[in-house]
Amino acid sequence: MLVTPSPNDTPATRPSDLTRPVPSPAGTRTSIPYPPATLAPLPAPNETTTAATLPSSNETTTAATVPGSSQTSTATPIPTPAPSPSPAPTYEVLELNASVMIGDALFPAELAVNSVERTKGLSERDGLEPGTGMLFIFEDREVSSFWMRKVQFSLDFVWISEECRVVDITANVPFPKPGTDTSDLPSYSPSAAAAYNFEINAGEADKFGIRVGDAVRFTGIPDHLGDTCE
Repeated sequence: MLVTPSPNDTPATRPSDLTRPVPSPAGTRTSIPYPPATLAPLPAPNETTTAATLPSSNETTTAATVPGSSQTSTATPIPTPAPSPSPAPTYEVLELNASVMIGDALFPAELAVNSVERTKGLSERDGLEPGTGMLFIFEDREVSSFWMRKVQFSLDFVWISEECRVVDITANVPFPKPGTDTSDLPSYSPSAAAAYNFEINAGEADKFGIRVGDAVRFTGIPDHLGDTCE
């Protein structure tokens, strides 16, 4: 149904009317902008607002200062990193297929039983794992002199007789400085007849209470080497 407005009805506002000057009480004209500024809607009564989350006690935050302002803004929380454990020291692994017992001290041992193995010995190695060593066995059971050619750490020499007793200890044998000429290397020999030389880390003879006269026993010696201190 079409309804015709009566003369007393207020006509509908047209868009063009919104930009026309409206007289103010003082007689001046003020323009009303179109469209009016949009205000942010207020939350409905049944809506909830989310509170800002505070960083946990083990997180660190950094604050940034706004130029020209006394206020600071808080950046994203930065978790505190956990400290990394220090790596354990590493040693070159010996072929610990035998053992040497001196008194009450038991040492896993690698064997040097031929001329190639005895000549190389412990040269060009980073170190010995604590409590291990290298046992030198000679076919004729007569120990020759030893030196520290290309050895990079200090040693104790435990000299053992064919009767399976400690006959001498050469403690804290120093390794040579880099560049030392072979002709300048000292040699070391036992003060009594010895059939075996057992090399361990410097200071361990004293640490484990090894003394001249201690009984010695080997295990894991191949049969082809003949009778030893087993």
